[in-house]
Amino acid sequence: MVVFELVGGLGNQLYIYSFAKMIEKRYGYKVALDVSWYDRHGIDCDGREARDLELLRFENDLELVNFNHLKMIRFLPFGDKIRYVFNKIMGKLRLSRLCLTPKNYLDFSQIAYSPKMLEIPDNSYVKGYFGSYKLYSKTGFVGDMEIPQFRLKTPMNDENLAMLAKINNCKNSVALHIRRGDYANIHQYAKLGATYYKRAIELMREKIAEQMALSGANSSLNLATNLQNVPLNRANINGGGSRI
Repeated sequence: MVVFELVGGLGNQLYIYSFAKMIEKRYGYKVALDVSWYDRHGIDCDGREARDLELLRFENDLELVNFNHLKMIRFLPFGDKIRYVFNKIMGKLRLSRLCLTPKNYLDFSQIAYSPKMLEIPDNSYVKGYFGSYKLYSKTGFVGDMEIPQFRLKTPMNDENLAMLAKINNCKNSVALHIRRGDYANIHQYAKLGATYYKRAIELMREKIAEQMALSGANSSLNLATNLQNVPLNRANINGGGSRI
């Protein structure tokens, strides 16, 4: 079995689920999702917004498990049991530089893309976000494989159905999602203002898009307000724990 740690908001959950399904299909492993993060943490980067296990709103055929340290030790192969315990002790002592490199406990959470993501062995525990286009492009690892289709368990309401009809009735559509809030407090991310988004919208309208929808997350109100005169469909019908 390969266990993927499920973390973050809906977008991250969908990426992790997609990649886990593709690993399952490619290698034939039994794959499960560890949802313990939502019990022990369950908040965003700056500790303000709660993250819910919204993957449960979709049909899901992967097993959901809840790992604690003891279950993790039982799960890992013998060599990684020792490495896992040793590394946890070194971390507590603030001696992370002495940590051993695990073979079956794979942490890609600080990496956007690595070829090692494509070489996951069986009986592994895997952490990461798996949102890189390289994993989903036609030239990447899963380019020749069908990306999982997400189906909601409950029917969409009338407002969402109306937006879906707009999308289906045009040749090209683009969704623009503005996220500030916790991301604006992470120093390595570039902070782009309204001018950037306005120009991007103009280019997409010129080249590809017939319909464009705008949605926001966290503290994106000010930026969205600056775009209020830009011709967009506002996707503000979901939120507050009901993002679907």
